Amino acid sequence: MCAALLYDNDVDKGMHMYAIHRLSIDHEIPEDKVLSLYEEVLGGLKENARVRDFLSVLATKKVKDILIHRY
Repeated sequence: MCAALLYDNDVDKGMHMYAIHRLSIDHEIPEDKVLSLYEEVLGGLKENARVRDFLSVLATKKVKDILIHRY
């Protein structure tokens, strides 16, 4: 999914970017690596989501689990 289509508006994008920033800091991984993983996960979740209110929480949890097992 194209990154431009992942975010509904600037507020939505800001919320996701903050989650990416926090994951990067918390796991000491470069933000660009977290960004690509996060957007991949978010794209998958968004394709099947009926309610999008908690996508940031779900994507953060899934990325966190991946990072814990990968690094």
